[in-house]
Amino acid sequence: MLLLSKLKNGIIVFKISKNPISTILFFMGLKEEHTIKLKNYGEITLKKDKMEWIRWFLLTSIVREFKDEHVEIGDFTRIPKNFNFKWACPNNKLKIGKFCSISDDVTVFGGCEKHRMDSASTFTFNPHKYFKGDGVIGNDVWIGKSVTIMSGITIGDGAVIGTNSLVTTDVPPYAVVGGVPAKIIRYRFDDETIDRLIKLKWWDWDLDKIVEYIQLLDGVDVNEFLEKVD
Repeated sequence: MLLLSKLKNGIIVFKISKNPISTILFFMGLKEEHTIKLKNYGEITLKKDKMEWIRWFLLTSIVREFKDEHVEIGDFTRIPKNFNFKWACPNNKLKIGKFCSISDDVTVFGGCEKHRMDSASTFTFNPHKYFKGDGVIGNDVWIGKSVTIMSGITIGDGAVIGTNSLVTTDVPPYAVVGGVPAKIIRYRFDDETIDRLIKLKWWDWDLDKIVEYIQLLDGVDVNEFLEKVD
């Protein structure tokens, strides 16, 4: 979360804070309109009302403590600093989409964890030989605590991965998986609804449009949301 760092000439600059209460109290103390300045995102005018609070809260997700040059992270994805991408080769990459929710102690392997049991030695002498490709975590994915994802895995958009799962195969969009190894428990929606959501790609909308539909995005009736935006 972010906290007021300084206020000068109407520009508010934020820094990381682990206390969300401080941030909420700070927002409640704002005047009717301010301009916030977020690094790498420019200046945004903020009005003090409910929808602008949501808009501002989303913008704060852009600032993260986790940094790794091998990991590309989409906007608004929440990822803790103890996220672990275990790359072994300099060219290993992991791509994470937008609006993902990643819990603590998640580990993703980067392609060189292969150890053969049918060879004379289990030691990996040539890790590049077993490279399975870059990992991909789609958009709007929820990953529970202490999940391990093996190398070269693609997690589809909208998927959910249960706590302590070991993911060894690709996860389809909007699937709910769990276990060791992780298996499909169910799908979040029927096939038609999943197809409509994938085509819609709401996560690629501009921020103002997302805020406009936030109550439907966060509502209990996905069909109502789709009918409004189709």
